[in-house]
Amino acid sequence: YLVKPVRQRELNATVQMALARVRATRARMQAERRLRLALETAKLGVVTLSEGMDLVEIDGHVPPVADSSVRGLRMPVGEFLLHLSEDAQAKVQHLLDHGGDLHIVARWRSPDTELPARWLEVHASYVANELAVVGICRDVTQQVEQEEAARQATVVFESAADAILILDTQGRVMTANPAFARLTGWPTADIRGRHPNDFLHARRS
Repeated sequence: YLVKPVRQRELNATVQMALARVRATRARMQAERRLRLALETAKLGVVTLSEGMDLVEIDGHVPPVADSSVRGLRMPVGEFLLHLSEDAQAKVQHLLDHGGDLHIVARWRSPDTELPARWLEVHASYVANELAVVGICRDVTQQVEQEEAARQATVVFESAADAILILDTQGRVMTANPAFARLTGWPTADIRGRHPNDFLHARRS
């Protein structure tokens, strides 16, 4: 009900303002949907800590926290930090206290000791105009495990007492371990790119 006469111009202005608010709300909701889709597609999570709050807000894909994508999940800062190693805790705390930027790869410690270890890569910064620390994180457990397996394989390769050759798909030498040069007299530099049959018919003098 109208309690007083309304001029057409005022009514039109009010309607236009209402429509503008509706459009702005729709645009914001669409942007949020796109962000969630982008986070899910890239398997990324967003961690936010607003100044003056003792809660970390988590959105997106953070497997150590939840198996599926989350939205607005909140966790006390102290609890969040306890999941990180002491070194990572110190770096995060320094960011919270002094601002700046942070890039770490940290092990996520679960209260359930029977669960396999998970690793997170975190890029975070203090955003002054938002008065908050905002970080992007992703699960890099598979990459860390592959790097560790490669490191262990390198140790075995370098220290093995038996001669080992690594060949490419064409059967040419890519590298050899120290034992190969010691046992055959052929240094790696002299056999790289050659087929083993070209030089293994006899011991090098």
